[in-house]
Amino acid sequence: MTTLHVRPRHDRTRPVLGGEHGVVVVGTLLKTLLALALIAAIGYDGFSITTTHLTVREHAQAAAREGYLAYKVKATPQAAYAAVVTFAEDEGDTVVPDTFGVSERKTVTVSLQRVAPTFLARYVPGLADYTIAVGAGSAGDPLR
Repeated sequence: MTTLHVRPRHDRTRPVLGGEHGVVVVGTLLKTLLALALIAAIGYDGFSITTTHLTVREHAQAAAREGYLAYKVKATPQAAYAAVVTFAEDEGDTVVPDTFGVSERKTVTVSLQRVAPTFLARYVPGLADYTIAVGAGSAGDPLR
């Protein structure tokens, strides 16, 4: 006679996730995700601050060139200032007060400012100052 062996549906010797084991796994996953999110936010803030500082310097130089070209055509500081402000607004920057000027040698100088978009750095007192980028530029006739 042949004997038929039937396996039970649930093998009780293997651990089953649930109870305290499940809480530990979920807690560990949440801590890992929180740590990864924090690392990602710090990386984003660092990248954003760096690119904003570099970009505002380039924009300041380009705004000074635009101001110089307007001054060259219309020969008034008001036209140069209007060109600088228009360029800055188009690029999302602001002109720093009392930094625009046209020298006797017809060189236009200006400083622009922009705030870096960040997740965390703007709330940290030591880092908040780095989120504001200021760049200066000047342009004039190279032959003078």
